[in-house]
Amino acid sequence: MADKTITGLLYSPRFRALVFQGLVLAALAFLIGSAVQTVSANLSRLGISSGFDFLSREGHFGIGQALIEHSDSSTYFDAFKVALLNTLLVAGLAIVTATILGFVIGLMRVSKNPLFALLGKVFVEFNRNIPLLLHLLFWYYVTLTMLPVVRESLVLGDVVLNRRGLYLPRPSLDASANGVVLGLVAMLFAVGVGAFIAWFRRGNASRVPGRVLLSVTAVSIVVGFWVGMSQLTWETPALSGLTYRGGLRMLPELVALWFCLTLYQSAFIAEIVRSGIQSVEKVQYEAAEALTFTSGKMYRYVVIPQAARVILPPYTGSVLNIIKDTSLGAAIGYPELMQVFWSTVLVQTGQGIEVVVITLGTYLTISLVFALLINLYSRRFAIPGR
Repeated sequence: MADKTITGLLYSPRFRALVFQGLVLAALAFLIGSAVQTVSANLSRLGISSGFDFLSREGHFGIGQALIEHSDSSTYFDAFKVALLNTLLVAGLAIVTATILGFVIGLMRVSKNPLFALLGKVFVEFNRNIPLLLHLLFWYYVTLTMLPVVRESLVLGDVVLNRRGLYLPRPSLDASANGVVLGLVAMLFAVGVGAFIAWFRRGNASRVPGRVLLSVTAVSIVVGFWVGMSQLTWETPALSGLTYRGGLRMLPELVALWFCLTLYQSAFIAEIVRSGIQSVEKVQYEAAEALTFTSGKMYRYVVIPQAARVILPPYTGSVLNIIKDTSLGAAIGYPELMQVFWSTVLVQTGQGIEVVVITLGTYLTISLVFALLINLYSRRFAIPGR
């Protein structure tokens, strides 16, 4: 009986797969351990210190854009956090704008209007067939030379634009306690009204039109947001000497990198959207027309939900490409992860292996997290049972 059990395990595909995977993992662990041991021995022989203790040392360099407090006395780990936030900032902005623009261009590509279809095709072919680095250098230097100097800045209300960046009003955190409380109450009121309307809509769908409920919800949220924001004090940019101070400053490098990532990746996203829409069978369009659906309702309720199953997997790749392409910001001096940590910190400390490991691990972690989030969302559009 025992022999039959052992024989059954040996002939089990699942058992053999587990054995082979275990052997591969063991071999991989052995290779990594051997490499680490060899590198440590060579570094010790050359008198080069290893480890991550350098992260606690002061960097003695500044960073042009820092979303958190940073100075010359900050540590290398502080510099890493600043660079990481800058990378996430431009990646997040580019993902949102590239997705919106790519979706619009993708709809233009399948439009029955010949002019829209032609414009969409020209946009895709032009942006997709020029290297991103060339895009970045061209738009950065062309835009930078077109912007006015500080004394001739373009001023629109509290918004200022010049060669040193785009200055926007920034909410100040030193608002009075009463104002903060009032703003929070207003926001909670808006959320509460929206939740009540959603519950009322579910139980009384036949009594109140959906558009009315949606309008009331939107107005409640807008009013709550406006009341909350009105209680904050805003710090506006002001000319001080040879530069503007105060407010929120967006570097020209940030704007250029954001703009180029949006143009370049939106061309790929547009083709993904086009292919997803064209994958929907023609009979689905005919069924929607038979039900007297308008064009907007047809795309909203019939085409897009089915096309999303085809769109989301390759769209994940485009999002990951945006995250990785932020490293090209080093070419124009944008203080992202590659420019700050890989370049400056590596040169100052000489901890090449540690810096490489931290940088690679950071990009890998960010990419895996974004891929996981998109995959979790894509399950919503999966066909039940698959």
